[in-house]
Amino acid sequence: YTLPNHYEMKLIKKKIGDKFVFSGVDEMIASAMISDVDGAIGSTYNVVPELFFDMRNAYENSDIAALSKDNEIDVKLINIMYRYSFMGSLKYLLERLRLGTRYLRIPNHTLTDGEADALVSDLKKLKDEYDIMGMELFSSLCIKHDKFKLQCTQRNCSRCGCPVPRSHPPYISR
Repeated sequence: YTLPNHYEMKLIKKKIGDKFVFSGVDEMIASAMISDVDGAIGSTYNVVPELFFDMRNAYENSDIAALSKDNEIDVKLINIMYRYSFMGSLKYLLERLRLGTRYLRIPNHTLTDGEADALVSDLKKLKDEYDIMGMELFSSLCIKHDKFKLQCTQRNCSRCGCPVPRSHPPYISR
């Protein structure tokens, strides 16, 4: 269900009975949970899965403040991604996580190096604004040096001391 009307979604769910209804609007996952959806399918779930596990736990523990805060982080992440090209940003972030390649087929827009650097800078600001911890995407950000350009087998970037995720494989310079 990809419309933002969760009242209608609940009516559909009630009418179809035991069949599954999945929400497909990333920005509305909190509302979808409250509307008792069976699951969700979204793009940003692939780059910050920890955020959505946290949201699910907050919902199950009736922690509406935490659910709301996490939803706000997701919406801000999505807005940042749209600033540069949503699909280009998604592909770039998946590549940072070693889950794909940043390149898109024409006519889609692959982020330039400058756009990718600006995206990383904006994500670092989001990380700092919300003091985001424990999410691989945000833990991997190194503003001074893109982790793809590092030859690093240490816990910190050997060039500037920025934290690098502990479980990272050795990166090879391109």
